Amino acid sequence: MEDIGAQTPFFYIFRERELIYDLFKAATGMRMMHNYFRIGGVAADLPHGWIDKCLDCCDYFLSEVAEYQKLITRNPIFLERVLAEWNHAVPDTR
Repeated sequence: MEDIGAQTPFFYIFRERELIYDLFKAATGMRMMHNYFRIGGVAADLPHGWIDKCLDCCDYFLSEVAEYQKLITRNPIFLERVLAEWNHAVPDTR
């Protein structure tokens, strides 16, 4: 993303990454290096309320996808580079 002149969505995604790490931490006890899945199952049951929190995160992500798409596809630097490098009109690049 940075190479095409779209740093803003790149930094926005850090916010969403933190939400995912919070979900991992709630389920496994660790933000990274999860030791949750085992042969034959998982280490423990999901904590109470985890599924609701996960569904809330999914709803949030789906509402943000349109914003990310606008930030990327309407970015003048991105459009200029797409047209200059690949010589395509924007609808053709989808």
